[in-house]
Amino acid sequence: MNQQTILVAEDSDLMRFVSKRQLALLGAACEGARDGEEALQMWRREPSRYWLLLTDIELPGLSGLELARAIRSSNSAGARLPIVAYSSKAPDAGGQPCRRAGIDDCLAKPAELHRLRGLLQRWRPRTSLRLTGT
Repeated sequence: MNQQTILVAEDSDLMRFVSKRQLALLGAACEGARDGEEALQMWRREPSRYWLLLTDIELPGLSGLELARAIRSSNSAGARLPIVAYSSKAPDAGGQPCRRAGIDDCLAKPAELHRLRGLLQRWRPRTSLRLTGT
């Protein structure tokens, strides 16, 4: 079990690459999914592997909001997983659709590295996650 793995649900190859690169610069391991269905399957296979989900809102097939709802309704592990809407069209964290879906926070992309670091520090698990980078 890797408590430091972040699941990134992003349909754009470029944005998935950028997200993975930024997270690597901060010392955070991540795995990418191309759509909501793939992300849900990855999470269901090993829910304890992931400590954070960064999801685009507008994913093909299963949207980021639907992905969040599916995880929240799954079991207690889904209730504890922090979910962050990571989208160029991300509404504010207080937005009703995001809150109703169970999304905890929102971050506009592409994110500046210091904003991404702050988000990771806010949601990181109590176990040690050492974030590096500038």
